[in-house]
Amino acid sequence: MNDSRVREHAEAHGRALARGDLAGAASDLSEGARAKAPGIMKLLPRPVTAAEVTSVESAADAFVVRTRYTGEDGAATVESTWAEIEGRPRIVDLEVVP
Repeated sequence: MNDSRVREHAEAHGRALARGDLAGAASDLSEGARAKAPGIMKLLPRPVTAAEVTSVESAADAFVVRTRYTGEDGAATVESTWAEIEGRPRIVDLEVVP
């Protein structure tokens, strides 16, 4: 797993959310991240109309990605931790950050 592969998956995840494809976006989540997702979704703008990956940084055996989600009623930045699970990058943790 490398930063370009993680960025590709993170950008696809953001596009899925922006087009309302929640099932597609959920396919990127590990079991642990799925449990946190409803709380995170409540903090995102409604509806999400765009997503921009602003950074991808290596952190031990994972990558930390910051994605800015914008919508009609504002914006929010989510920091997600991606690790390789079952041969592909998946989100293992996420939180809204300032």
